[in-house]
Amino acid sequence: MSFQTSSDFPTVWDWRKDGKPLLEEDIAADRITSNAGLLLIKSATRADTGNYTCILINSAGNITSNRSEVIVQEAPRILGVLSADVSRDGIANLGCVVSSFPPCNITWKFKGKNISPSEKYEFIDSAYTLRLKTSNLIMLVFTNAPYQ
Repeated sequence: MSFQTSSDFPTVWDWRKDGKPLLEEDIAADRITSNAGLLLIKSATRADTGNYTCILINSAGNITSNRSEVIVQEAPRILGVLSADVSRDGIANLGCVVSSFPPCNITWKFKGKNISPSEKYEFIDSAYTLRLKTSNLIMLVFTNAPYQ
């Protein structure tokens, strides 16, 4: 992101994220730097997603820029899979803990075929948890397609 000024007066640049000053630890570690109106974020993470503004201050006054929205995308990754021990004809809940942005689609599979909601299978929590009535082997596939 960058912002330019044409003032002859000494100018102070103050960048803000979501209306708050940038984190001191990010600035001290040179992860976020600012030079003459240019803001550089190194190794951006989802925590850097937000609305950024630049405030210019000099002896004649101050002005705040329009906001610039930054959205950091993250490829899907599985943080954990929750399995269950269940007795025959019991109910088992299998869970998949994922992280992605935008949210990913999850597809549960059994013997290579997609599982659809039925009397035997129920999706809970927007498909992150699969409830089944038998303890068969289930495979999980997810993509970074837009969440629906």
